[in-house]
Amino acid sequence: MSVSSGFFNSELADRLYDATDFNKLVGSILVEGIIPFGGNLLVEENAGLTVNVQTGRAWFLDSWINNDAILPVTLDTADAAYNRYDIIALDFDIRQVTRANTIVVVKGNPAASPVLPTLIDTDDHKQYPLAVITVPAAATDIYQSNIENKVGTEDCPFASGILQQASVEGLLSQWYTQFNDWFSSLQDELDTNQAANLQSQIDAITDQPFPYRNLLINGRMQIRQRVGTQAPMIESGYPPNGPDRWRINISGNGGVLVDTPTREDYGIYRRWIRVLVDTASDPGTGPYYTSLQQKIEGEVVSNAYFGTPYAKELTLSFLFRSNVTGRYIVELNNVTHGSANVSAYFDYNVSETTQKVVLTFPKDTVNAISSGGGEGLRLNMWLSAGEWFTSSGTLSESWAVMQTTSRAVGQVNLMAAVDNYAMYTDLQLELGGTAHEYERLLYAEELRRCQRYYQAILSSEDIRWIDVYVNGSPSKDFCHFDWPVVMRAVPLVYFGWVQNGVGSGWNFYCTSDTTRSQITEQHSTRQFSYRSTAANGSTGYTYQCELTYLTASADL
Repeated sequence: MSVSSGFFNSELADRLYDATDFNKLVGSILVEGIIPFGGNLLVEENAGLTVNVQTGRAWFLDSWINNDAILPVTLDTADAAYNRYDIIALDFDIRQVTRANTIVVVKGNPAASPVLPTLIDTDDHKQYPLAVITVPAAATDIYQSNIENKVGTEDCPFASGILQQASVEGLLSQWYTQFNDWFSSLQDELDTNQAANLQSQIDAITDQPFPYRNLLINGRMQIRQRVGTQAPMIESGYPPNGPDRWRINISGNGGVLVDTPTREDYGIYRRWIRVLVDTASDPGTGPYYTSLQQKIEGEVVSNAYFGTPYAKELTLSFLFRSNVTGRYIVELNNVTHGSANVSAYFDYNVSETTQKVVLTFPKDTVNAISSGGGEGLRLNMWLSAGEWFTSSGTLSESWAVMQTTSRAVGQVNLMAAVDNYAMYTDLQLELGGTAHEYERLLYAEELRRCQRYYQAILSSEDIRWIDVYVNGSPSKDFCHFDWPVVMRAVPLVYFGWVQNGVGSGWNFYCTSDTTRSQITEQHSTRQFSYRSTAANGSTGYTYQCELTYLTASADL
């Protein structure tokens, strides 16, 4: 070992240096590898069996190579029967006999299971792979997908120095190509279940509408704002004391009671909606029916892309229980295009047992759905249907112009006997062809979703205080407050308030269409606002009152 230094001007040849001295200096400030410059010596397809090596520089074995123009390299003819691997490599040879660096093709051997050719690796002669090229059997062309660039990898790294930062932007096109090729062949690599699971996870990311997966609201029946006395229903509507958003659709077909019992299934307590026959009926040949129904806003299903080439399937899942076995029909109706519908069925074979049901409805590429706040899609869970809806003998299982006689073919008659019942819970309608675990929301969040359609103050627990101002000219009462959520449309409102500490004559109620004539309503989707036709109390005073009763409906 000795101490050396340089470089100095020579006087009478007393300071002589050679390439080794200069290379040692460069090697001390530059770690060997591809020097970020030009095209970084990346390999790209050309035509036929020719590939191009892009411009670039490299530093290895204390020596350098510079390629200042695109270099075409032609591979040998492909084997007729077998694939092979060729490597485009940097060849650094500092042996005294050679003292030159170049770019070479290291040809592999064709085989049924080919292996990479071996590169030279000695102290004074090394080869560094720029790219590995797959030469398919009988190939006449090499494509970018056949080329695996190794620049920037451990086998052929980028050089780094004190003031140098490597860039990999030139590799992006190769990486995109490799990813797309991998993704397109993924199903060949995986078994059917794995491929389907991966696709469902991708769909879960791209298809989820707004913040919610479930297109239905209150699918576990936990919100019940319509407090009232249970009464038989013989006409369509929202049942008293029933769960929000779920309505009974019934015509000329007996009567039903609706309640929301709680029971344990699969280790979890859930609230159900139960439709119980109160008056039995045979729908016969007429247009008579009974069903459970939810109406869905058009904007909620906008991500299903109805009426476009990108339309998506819809999957409905739920738990079902009944004392009546048989076939049950479930129908979707495109309300924007009221003539379009599709139906599906499930068979319930063991009474008094809980059954998980999953139904997938096909995509509709023909009929669009309005994306506004009006009704767009309707879900009908059939319970009974007259021959008016069944006589064709063939169920409408594809989206098509509605054929009334094909809507509910095969539907069992739940209405045949008093005390027959059907129960539903965990109702979830989602985009795509896969059913996921039920999307359980916190009570407060589910309540806010329901309040977009209906709000109520019906018990002492819900009473809120409001300010009522008495104006003397004209002589009227004024009151307003904000709804807790923006409602779907301007609601129909009934209400009643009591002024604290003042006799009942000063109280005011608008609880029927008769008393409605006494007020001028100015409600909006954001605010409760009214004025009465006559003043109570003293002019110019603001009274604090108890709002003891209120219903505001903007339901579909």
